[in-house]
Amino acid sequence: MQSFWRDLRYALRLLLKNPGVTLGAGIALALGIGANTAIFSLLDAVVLRPLPYKDPDQLVLAGYAGQRLPLQILSTGKIRIRASRALRP
Repeated sequence: MQSFWRDLRYALRLLLKNPGVTLGAGIALALGIGANTAIFSLLDAVVLRPLPYKDPDQLVLAGYAGQRLPLQILSTGKIRIRASRALRP
């Protein structure tokens, strides 16, 4: 335990000796922790929490890609619909 305190005092002395390096390391740590927190918060809100709707397994996504491309309807849960039809103007 005594060597730990000796090493800690030595590290603090070196950090005080080079304030630019200390500031750079502090900024790098702050940015890293902030970015990690922001990414986890976004991931938690989008992926990990359930949707705030009644029966979210029955939500359906419909998309149209272009003038002559088919309409695709995809379900996300228990009901699996894979329908495709050509749209004509």
